[in-house]
Amino acid sequence: MSPRYDIANDSLTYMYVSVRNGNERVGVFGGGLSLMNSIVFRNSLESFDDDTMAYLFNSQGEPLATSKNLVTDQERLLSQSVVDRAFKSTKPYEIFSTNKDMYYFARDLKVTDWKILVRTPRSVFYEPVYTTRQQYLVIAALTLVLSLIVGYLISRQLTAPLLELVQKIEKSTTPQPITLERSGSNEIKTLVSAYNEYAQRMEHARVEQLSQQQVILHQEKLASLGQLAAGIAHEIRNPLTPVKMALQLLSEEKQNNPDMMDIALSELDRANQLIQTMLDLSKNDKTTLAMAQIDMKKMMEKLTFILESKSHPYEADCKIYTPAHMPPLYASENGLLQVLSNCIGNALDAVESKGTDGICHVHLHVYPDQFVFIVQDNGVGMDEYQIQMLGQAFNTSKINGNGLGLFMSNQIVRQHNGRIEVDSKMGVGTTVQLFFPRREEQA
Repeated sequence: MSPRYDIANDSLTYMYVSVRNGNERVGVFGGGLSLMNSIVFRNSLESFDDDTMAYLFNSQGEPLATSKNLVTDQERLLSQSVVDRAFKSTKPYEIFSTNKDMYYFARDLKVTDWKILVRTPRSVFYEPVYTTRQQYLVIAALTLVLSLIVGYLISRQLTAPLLELVQKIEKSTTPQPITLERSGSNEIKTLVSAYNEYAQRMEHARVEQLSQQQVILHQEKLASLGQLAAGIAHEIRNPLTPVKMALQLLSEEKQNNPDMMDIALSELDRANQLIQTMLDLSKNDKTTLAMAQIDMKKMMEKLTFILESKSHPYEADCKIYTPAHMPPLYASENGLLQVLSNCIGNALDAVESKGTDGICHVHLHVYPDQFVFIVQDNGVGMDEYQIQMLGQAFNTSKINGNGLGLFMSNQIVRQHNGRIEVDSKMGVGTTVQLFFPRREEQA
């Protein structure tokens, strides 16, 4: 092939071969080849798409031709730096890029020393990658959406029976078995069955507990009735003791004693009122005491007789100390006697083991605003816990006691707007102070 010859707007080269007859060359065969009009080069350069440009160079780096795609002359321009970069390569094929385009450079066309440089925009070059990535993203998004939909449907299928079960449990007011419209999986059926069984067991346990509570309540009522009956017997025994003593004295003297007969009759009346009070207590009613002006001299005489009758079985020193002047007190005489009688009885029980060394003294102090009764003994005494528990129904430290004496005494004192103070020490004795305020007779 001959060198390139430039003619007008075209370039020519000549290709020729020698003709031999054996070893003898007899001629030359060949012809001229137009670069721009050659079918071979024209088809090669025009085989690229509109976005791709092909440049044909000679071995000195001079451009020979470009592809005929629909671009402007300005777009055909190629920077010298790109050409230099391509011709510096020693490889048969070279691919390199700039910020805008990708280049493919072929050094060896096998036919001549021409070179081809192909330019493709990066966007076109990477378009398959972008397209593939976009397709993958679309597929991933669709997969995610489908997964969410499938997961929602599956979870709804699983949770719908559970939600229905919860709603029916919340609305259920009876232990009847629960049935679901959507039974769900075998696990849901097992759960419903377990709940129904648990509800039945709980109902059986509730009925059994209620039955046991009724039995216990009935037993407590019977025990309370027994304690109340014991309390009634205890309280009635207090006034009956002096009545019995009075009748014995009358039978011994063989003559009527008006004072002793009056005391006996009044004690019988008090016993009758005690019975009524106990009945009112059993009905849980607040008993109202009959208040009146009390002749304290006569009342203390009755108390002396009660003390003598109560202390008859005991060897203790029993005395009552009263002031010379005792004005009347607006109160309930039966209530005062009942409270004092209970306190005296407790004091005598406390000193029983001391014999003649036992002391049971009753003092009355009169003040301008109140009357104070003091019942003092040197018996076994009480500890702090026993003092705190005083006055509670059915609470007692006595073997045969019932705890109703002080309970009734507290109610009587409170109805008089009074108070009780107890001072006691173990092994030393007990002092009980009863405070009754003085007040005018109410209309």
